[in-house]
Amino acid sequence: VGIGAISVSEFGDYSLAGGPGTAATQVLAGVVVRGTVTQINGVNVAPINLAPVTASFGDSLPGNVVAAPWSLGVFLDVGAQLAGIGFGPNDFATKVEVSVDNTLLALSEPGTAAAIIKKDFRVDIVPDPFIVPEPTTVALASLALCGLVAGSRRRFI
Repeated sequence: VGIGAISVSEFGDYSLAGGPGTAATQVLAGVVVRGTVTQINGVNVAPINLAPVTASFGDSLPGNVVAAPWSLGVFLDVGAQLAGIGFGPNDFATKVEVSVDNTLLALSEPGTAAAIIKKDFRVDIVPDPFIVPEPTTVALASLALCGLVAGSRRRFI
């Protein structure tokens, strides 16, 4: 099965409180996802570095926030990036090394408070939907199907 894309998502909550406060009291979150293809169609290849994808979130005072949700999500489209550098429609990444760099930051000034908390982190592999079985697999599946049909006819005769 080919790897069409890699989806990374995370979420949590944050708080901002105090006063009088300025925009210097803030919470920030960021993610950078990098991928390196090391295998195409089941064959090892020289590492192919994909363009990284990023996302960020931020909020600040004024305005007290006791608890509010935050979330980030990125989608590393492996298939599209391979096509963009010259690989054909029958070339599928079958092994991708993934690096996730993540930052959570809470800054406050005297008399204020800031907090940011991660509660969930998820990495999903999206299979490539356009994989066509190799001819040998199709031939073996056809022979098996013919054998099942022939065997079922003998029972009913």
